[in-house]
Amino acid sequence: MFRRSRSLLVYLVLLLAVLYLLGRYGVFDVTTFTATEDRGTYALAFCPIDDCEQAMLDAIGRTSDVRCAFYELSLPRMIALLDEKQADVLVYDENARDLAEHDWITPVPSDGLMHDKFCVLDRTTVITGSTNPTGRGTKESDNNLIIITSPVLAKNYLAEFDELKTDAADARVLTPRLQFTDIASNRTFLIENYFCPDDACERHVLETLGRAKRSIRFMTFSFTSEAIGDLLVEKHATGMNVSGVFEKRQESKYSEYAGLRATGIPVLLDGNSADMHHKVFLIDPGTDDAIVILGSYNPTANGNERNDENLLIIHDATIADAFVAEFDRIWADASTQ
Repeated sequence: MFRRSRSLLVYLVLLLAVLYLLGRYGVFDVTTFTATEDRGTYALAFCPIDDCEQAMLDAIGRTSDVRCAFYELSLPRMIALLDEKQADVLVYDENARDLAEHDWITPVPSDGLMHDKFCVLDRTTVITGSTNPTGRGTKESDNNLIIITSPVLAKNYLAEFDELKTDAADARVLTPRLQFTDIASNRTFLIENYFCPDDACERHVLETLGRAKRSIRFMTFSFTSEAIGDLLVEKHATGMNVSGVFEKRQESKYSEYAGLRATGIPVLLDGNSADMHHKVFLIDPGTDDAIVILGSYNPTANGNERNDENLLIIHDATIADAFVAEFDRIWADASTQ
């Protein structure tokens, strides 16, 4: 009887191991998970090729209820518009010192950094991405900006805003998966939404990268995560096309750049004289299963465990195609040193 029980236990352990590997390497399709449905629109911009400052000003200018969380804020026109709107704005405390004259700005401390870059407009629209509303962030550095009209997603970001402002983490209720239909094209796709450090962003990135079947491309400002680096090496070893661009000034002994390059993965250092500030992974672009990972989260220990960050995982071929064009532009200007 004991031997039979032990055999059953061994079979159970083996089954669980197989299920884990199937999930990690993409046999299970994340889109089968239950998701809340919503309809709206989205718009993309890539700084400095596009006028990201004007895109933000236009979106904010059309609204009356504005709540934002920024790591940095220094654009004079943005500050003037937020002042006019009497917006409710959070700024990381070390970067809020020069903004003390504005009573609508609340300095926010953080165990690491309050590194978010998002606004919620009229409880229906979210502005997010990698773009800090600064001159360097909009006019010089390579960045992305996405504006999504979605009351469900806006509710998520409002809950995060309230947590940052009141430190009431236990009150945060999120809808992590959203089945979003773009009313302009009637195209439906999945959006996953997470916030670090509460939601273990690195784990969600690893799970998503694990589902890649054909290729992974990335553009990262800071990339020190050994777990993500190891997974990219595993994928490359299977013959998968893996390539990426690192921000040159962030290359150090902690960066994954040298380790990935040593395994034969094509990785380059960006050529922007300012910053290549993207935090983007592209999974299987050019296929119906294409995914884009974006937001304020850098693949680092601090980004995952200490900083306040936001992360979107968007399952959509059209959006992935737009990011591929941006990747190709940045790759063309990059080099190995």
